[in-house]
Amino acid sequence: MAGPHTSTALENESEIRDLVWRALDGVADAKSLRRLETLVMTQQSARRAFCDVACLESHLRQVR
Repeated sequence: MAGPHTSTALENESEIRDLVWRALDGVADAKSLRRLETLVMTQQSARRAFCDVACLESHLRQVR
């Protein structure tokens, strides 16, 4: 099973860093800020889903 650090996730994290630096430098436009928000929410959802699956697998192993 792929974790939250697939190549797409790593690409997203790289883009998030770039967008954050642009925002901090004061050069991010509204479209960039919306993209940043979307990427962050996607990353958080992916991590939560991965953790939920990992917790479920662990619980199922204990129940057996």
